[in-house]
Amino acid sequence: ARYDFLFDQPLRTALADLVLPKEAPSSPIIEALAMLAQEPGFDRATPRRRAVLVSDMLQNSPVFTVYGRGRGSLAQRVPPAREVARRIVAEHGDGLYGMELEIRLIPRPNWEVEQRGDLRRYWDAVFRELGIRALWTALPSDQAPS
Repeated sequence: ARYDFLFDQPLRTALADLVLPKEAPSSPIIEALAMLAQEPGFDRATPRRRAVLVSDMLQNSPVFTVYGRGRGSLAQRVPPAREVARRIVAEHGDGLYGMELEIRLIPRPNWEVEQRGDLRRYWDAVFRELGIRALWTALPSDQAPS
């Protein structure tokens, strides 16, 4: 009972809140990862670095934005993956190289097709350029009951 009260229930509440859609003026996903890689204890000198990212992967920052569908397909709205990687390395260093990243994708209404298709392929290209080993997994709520 103590475990449930002090740990399990607060954790479940926090995790449930993570997947609720929220409006935000920006979503600098790649920049946040790059800043994480600069933290002591998580830089390139740290062996077997692994991070879990719970996100809709809908990047919106000066580096690039996935929004603006009126401008065309995703490929027409975002810069080449190599350009994104060069910019991140220039601004934050190469600390992401060699990191393993598990992405727990939060599906968003009206974005699911791109999230599981073109957007995922684009992020995979960005991650490859940065030397990140990316693994995509579904949130437990997205998985069919067994």
